Amino acid sequence: MSDDRFVGEKVVGEKLVGEKFVGDEHEEAFRREFATLASLHHPSFVEVEEFESGPGQLRFTLELIEGTTIEETVRREGPVVLVDLTVEALRALAFLHDFDLIHRD
Repeated sequence: MSDDRFVGEKVVGEKLVGEKFVGDEHEEAFRREFATLASLHHPSFVEVEEFESGPGQLRFTLELIEGTTIEETVRREGPVVLVDLTVEALRALAFLHDFDLIHRD
């Protein structure tokens, strides 16, 4: 589940794992995901900010990129912009594959 939250003065995205997924195995996998994301830096990736765990909850916050939806961008710039967005997404996936990582969300 993700949401937008205020952290101090900054709005961030959030990835939250609910109580049914909290436990040693799930927490370790979530911590590995956070560590992996924190180690990756690419122009098409958001930065992870902080990891938190508490009773029945795991979460990490992500940089929030403000902008428009793909639909709004296509309306404004025309459908040819989809080619650029697709190329950008494929470059980001190739970057992950260079590290033997697979995007599974």
